[in-house]
Amino acid sequence: MRFILVPLLFFMYTLLHAQVMPPADMIRDTIPSFDKSVMPEPGMYISSNLSISALTHFRYQMFQDTSALDGFDVRRVRFDVKGEVKEKFAYRVHTELAGTPKLLDVVFTYKPKKYLQINAGQSKVPFSYDSYQSPWKMLEVNRTLLDNALVFRSDDLYGNQNGRDMGLWISGKVDNAEQRTWMEYSVGIYNGAGINRSENDDRKDVGGYLLFKPVKNLQIGLRGYAGSGRALDFPDQITERTRYGGDISWKTKWFLLETEYLMATDTNDSLDLQRSGYYATLTHTIIPNKWSLFLRYDNLDPDMDVVENMQTNISGGMVWFFTYYTRLQLEYIHAMEEGEVLHNDLFSLQVQLAF
Repeated sequence: MRFILVPLLFFMYTLLHAQVMPPADMIRDTIPSFDKSVMPEPGMYISSNLSISALTHFRYQMFQDTSALDGFDVRRVRFDVKGEVKEKFAYRVHTELAGTPKLLDVVFTYKPKKYLQINAGQSKVPFSYDSYQSPWKMLEVNRTLLDNALVFRSDDLYGNQNGRDMGLWISGKVDNAEQRTWMEYSVGIYNGAGINRSENDDRKDVGGYLLFKPVKNLQIGLRGYAGSGRALDFPDQITERTRYGGDISWKTKWFLLETEYLMATDTNDSLDLQRSGYYATLTHTIIPNKWSLFLRYDNLDPDMDVVENMQTNISGGMVWFFTYYTRLQLEYIHAMEEGEVLHNDLFSLQVQLAF
């Protein structure tokens, strides 16, 4: 009972104390968008060629599972330094200090043209829409089942690599006659070993995405990845792996709809595994720069050859903005499993302080 009452009471309190603000008072859109041109970028500009961003997430979690302990934690403490050397060279150094300190992104970029940028270093692998969403801009507290299981994160066969790897890739944007970006791409080769790790086999992985924006506020994405790695349960074997899928994002003044599907295949002498996942997220701005709500349907099939093992999360929550990057986030996840019922519902409350 306590597990249900606390989120419900908080939800009722926030609705009763909300104040209505007319659309004319909108300073900027509070819904995170795939079109970064309409969004303010985080960061304190030290000079015209150097910016520093910082992010802290302080979280409270309440578990339905009685074997898990409710409690507070400092989830993220991040610093992100971005700069330019003259006009065509750029760099980024992004670190995580919470838990075990680590380098997240170290990228060097040569950008002779808007449609051609050459990048080298460590960054996110380019085959999932959800994985590419920055914690600075996410409204949800938790990532999707698909992202955690198939994109080198917490539940992946290859361990939690924060969705990142080292490699060399090219990227760019193509504008139409009205100077609006209608296509965006990225393709590269990667070690396949994960974050802050040197190569651990004699092969390279290939990954990329192709994004189309046929009309304003609509994006259609195609993504893929192929290569090999060493799964945690089979460290002495090379596991062949492929990932492919697509995503659609559509935005209006008050709503954002995001959906993605991803298929994964992992094979070695002891393993022949096919997995898939999809989700749909609907976000609604109630009061611009103040309140937003979101609702998500999230599904993962952890083994397509096994019946009645589907995992489904239905989640919803709200966000209270103090500033664009300083906010209070609330999320409730109702978890459903085919077969054995595990009682894995989760209530999360997260404070984000960032600039």
